[in-house]
Amino acid sequence: MKNLIILLICLMYIGVGNAQEFGGDWSFVSGETPPEYVFSLIIYPEKNGITKGEYIFTWYFGNRIDEGNVRMISKKGNKAVLRISTVSHSGPLSKLFNIELLTDSTLYFTRRKHDDYWLPDSVVLERSRKVDEIEL
Repeated sequence: MKNLIILLICLMYIGVGNAQEFGGDWSFVSGETPPEYVFSLIIYPEKNGITKGEYIFTWYFGNRIDEGNVRMISKKGNKAVLRISTVSHSGPLSKLFNIELLTDSTLYFTRRKHDDYWLPDSVVLERSRKVDEIEL
């Protein structure tokens, strides 16, 4: 009984999410046909304490495509902060975004600062591949 209580206390402090649980291929497709925009976020396995990834955002029915790099800068439980960087027509751009694991297969993505015009304000992404299914 004592060991069970210790195990439960340890699990409480570990939290729900870790970088491996965030990892995978996440995507959202808007409801229009053809879709007005598609957002895909790939988070690779943690390596040497660093979690990185990539994103691609296609909007205006495929007439505009944006892509860039992702780096997890903090995480706690099922929440994390990502720094997403790209190079736009006006130069380098880097912003912070929040993510939260809602379930094993859904991830809530939102901007930290809503007056920035870049990427969706908030969207629920679905995992199409887990981190161990991604070829590096």
